[in-house]
Amino acid sequence: MILEQSGETLKTVSRTDFRSEKELQTLIENNLEEVFGCTYIDTEFSTGIKHGGRIDTLAISEDGNPVIIEYKKEERSNLVNQGLFYLDWIKDHKGDFEIAAKKRIPDVEIDWSHIRVICIAPSFDRYSLHAVQHMGGGLELWQYHRYANGILELEEIFRSVESGKSKTSNKPEKSSASKDEHSLEILTLKGNPDIQRLFDRVSEFLLGLNESVVSVPQKYYVAFKFAKNIACVEIQKNQLRIWLPNSHRPDMPSFARDVTNIGHYGTGNLELAIHTESELELAFPILKETYLLRGGD
Repeated sequence: MILEQSGETLKTVSRTDFRSEKELQTLIENNLEEVFGCTYIDTEFSTGIKHGGRIDTLAISEDGNPVIIEYKKEERSNLVNQGLFYLDWIKDHKGDFEIAAKKRIPDVEIDWSHIRVICIAPSFDRYSLHAVQHMGGGLELWQYHRYANGILELEEIFRSVESGKSKTSNKPEKSSASKDEHSLEILTLKGNPDIQRLFDRVSEFLLGLNESVVSVPQKYYVAFKFAKNIACVEIQKNQLRIWLPNSHRPDMPSFARDVTNIGHYGTGNLELAIHTESELELAFPILKETYLLRGGD
């Protein structure tokens, strides 16, 4: 139940819906940065005569990863199958995505280590929710509710990660990481034992903020995200570098600096250089604050 307060009076806010899927799609496309931390690439993107499909929204994440978004105004089990179909298509047609992305963002750098497929619907039937538990890839299920007072509520109800684990099993497990250059294991081994322990503490803290938070290894860093990035962590031999979208703080600790105009990996303009446990303890409130600023609860 959603209640709206006016003085000492509470009034029930009724649910409403979009007139069409296109209305929902247009609203999300116009607000991709705010909702999912993504940049718009194209709409109704054709997969060609042979495949005969159209991807609702094509975008690129703040980490440079390809993003596919599919929408349904009603509960339909084929939305998940549709998302998986386009996931397979884009893996086999990277050149088509790169051409579309460069038309929109000429200097874009695309990272194929992770592909996000976001499915948005008012609800998902039990068959879809069961099926996705056995699927790998970057599949995300988001449920929406729209209210008469103009509130749009988006809730992530499922996320699968590259290893095939669902969001309920997102604690880092070094033994399960793949052996490629983007694996969590390879990135972690760049640090000395003390720095590895600091990273484990950062990871545990961020993943513990919400069960929807996941860690996604990128080429040079690990991104911690739910809808958008909370933090990007690069593991170096003698320090952790953490980038946050939170530079406008009145009280900067000594190990922090604004990197708005300084080149760096990851997303965000506040950089924390963490060397010790004591610095990390001071960093935890900043990480929590950033999580809340990015839409956490």
